[in-house]
Amino acid sequence: MSSGSSPVSEAPVPPRSRALIGRFRLKRTLLSAWLASIVLALILLGGLFDVVVSRLHENSARDKIAGGIAALSQELAFQRDSLLRDVDRLAGRDDLVTILNFVAGHSDDEAAGSFAIDIDKARIALHLNNEIQLLEHGLISVHDLRSRPIAYARKRSGADMDAGYLAVVGGETVVMALSRDSTEFPVPVALPYLLKELAAQPAPPSGDSAAAFIPLPDGRIVIRAAAPVRRVLPDGAVRVVGSVQAVHVIEESFLTTLANRQATAIAFQVEGLSAIGADREIADDDARAAPVFAPGARSPAFAWRAREDGYAGFARLSLQDGKSAVFAARYGKETLQSTLASFRALILPVLIFAGLAVITLGTIFLNHFLFAPLGRLMNAAGNLQAGRPMAFDPAGNPTEIADLARALDGMARTIREREDSLRQLNAELERRVEE
Repeated sequence: MSSGSSPVSEAPVPPRSRALIGRFRLKRTLLSAWLASIVLALILLGGLFDVVVSRLHENSARDKIAGGIAALSQELAFQRDSLLRDVDRLAGRDDLVTILNFVAGHSDDEAAGSFAIDIDKARIALHLNNEIQLLEHGLISVHDLRSRPIAYARKRSGADMDAGYLAVVGGETVVMALSRDSTEFPVPVALPYLLKELAAQPAPPSGDSAAAFIPLPDGRIVIRAAAPVRRVLPDGAVRVVGSVQAVHVIEESFLTTLANRQATAIAFQVEGLSAIGADREIADDDARAAPVFAPGARSPAFAWRAREDGYAGFARLSLQDGKSAVFAARYGKETLQSTLASFRALILPVLIFAGLAVITLGTIFLNHFLFAPLGRLMNAAGNLQAGRPMAFDPAGNPTEIADLARALDGMARTIREREDSLRQLNAELERRVEE
């Protein structure tokens, strides 16, 4: 008995088992390659969709910013034109022409007629107050030939009245505020802020109606429209007896309303002053790069910037005193990120479903057009190996596999014919040897 252990010899694998194992390995290899290609294609497709959607959203942000600046341009033009229409209409009223002509013929410090002049000014202020309740303007005022405001009315919510006129009391010019109850005597008040600031601005031209964009010290901008009040003299000559002015204030509430309509954040900054609106600071580089736009332009030019907090566009508006204001429209990245997150949450299950569908259909396709024909071909090859007829019908199989089957069948016939020829020769040799 041998003390060493003899090596265990592996049992030979039967030919049919080898065929089955080989068929399984081929199928596994092909399926693995198919699945890997589908997964890679889905990953690339998802990445491509993400890039395309990011680009589309960037273009959408640019369109929204362009729309915000265009809407701002249109709104500024609308407010300017509305002011001009209203001051032209008021300047043409006969009663206003008569009163201003009467005021122009007297000085405020004349003892005779001063009370009558004040009554006329109060009548103008009451009329302006009735007008402004129907309009969207912040202030309407009537001025004499020296551009002094002699009567005004301001927009005020609720039932309160904010109207008055300038009068001379004790040798000093004061503002007399009217009450809603006309029986109460007017009381002196401080000159309204807007009138005080506008009085320091250059007087509007005395010719045709005109409008200007004027900066205020607090950073706001007002649109001022002025129209001359003319009186036609008996000889046909035209005499200017005063002017009517109206202003609209561009402030944060105006920007908020516009921004809500355009889904963008809008701000502006007069050079040297604080910014008003969503962006509390506009960089100098952005301000210098901003092109000038004219109110009313449908597609105003603007400078485009991609920033850390989103995308922004900048455009410049020229003001009356040589200064300018930079308007900024911003589309925040938080909006873009939320939209992209929603898209990714939607596209992920779609890609997974599409991948499963492609894998299922692909497996059925491979099994029907590749694995099954290969299995039949391998069975036929096994028949040839066992010496049986191949028994493979090329019809209904892919062309390549059918051609391979015909080649194998032809090779098998050739081998059989040669074997038959060799047997005949061998038999002939044995017959000759026996003779």
